[in-house]
Amino acid sequence: MLIVKEPLLSVLQAALYVVKWEGEDDDSSRVAELAGSPYFAELHHRVVDELISLEADKPPLVQKWNRWRAIEERPEHLERTKKRIRETTLWKTWSMEEKREWVEILLSPFWATAPTLDDLLSM
Repeated sequence: MLIVKEPLLSVLQAALYVVKWEGEDDDSSRVAELAGSPYFAELHHRVVDELISLEADKPPLVQKWNRWRAIEERPEHLERTKKRIRETTLWKTWSMEEKREWVEILLSPFWATAPTLDDLLSM
């Protein structure tokens, strides 16, 4: 399935965002499963990437999307990510690479600056 129409992508992006970031109950097994799914993370990144590519000829809109993706602009999401890390029972046993992969999954579709990423990895 290939979705190339902007309105369909926008709706899909909104649905992905709501499921991962606006759900009230991280204790729900379904929310936790989706928030930690590498497939869900990849899908969300791809949808946002495609929306950005549709605006490639409009630099101000691309900049807006890049600001939208900065996790530092979303303190409540950053705190939720930290909570999810703290609740990862095997976190302390993982290698740095495993931790980095997990953090990238948890952050999707957002990005972290190097200092923020370092902070998350050192938890």
